[in-house]
Amino acid sequence: MRDTLIERETESAWLQSAVDDAVSGRGSLVLLSGEAGVGKTRFVEVVAEGADAHFLRGAAEPASIAYAPVVAGLRGFMRTNAGGLTGCGPLRPHLALLLPELGDAVARATGRHSSRRSGAPSPPPPRKDP
Repeated sequence: MRDTLIERETESAWLQSAVDDAVSGRGSLVLLSGEAGVGKTRFVEVVAEGADAHFLRGAAEPASIAYAPVVAGLRGFMRTNAGGLTGCGPLRPHLALLLPELGDAVARATGRHSSRRSGAPSPPPPRKDP
């Protein structure tokens, strides 16, 4: 199936190297962009085929907030793989900043201990007027 990509040898080799690194424990984040319908999904599927890796997909919209595609990909993965992020080690507190549902990892990442799940600092106490 690899031969179904036309004139993508350089890009395929680069992405295959990133997949190989991730499988060996040297992960990274690869963001692939391009016009609709140019074959981004197919390209990744062909390169990642047979790898012991997960392909997470998120898409940006014109009014998307920062990291929205990353959050969408991670949440989609968590919906289909309950507990799928439990083994991500030192990355977990950082992911918790984007995904409050990961719980107390926010406190470890920020140094704040709060029962609030959003990861936002607690508001200051009300001011007492004399």
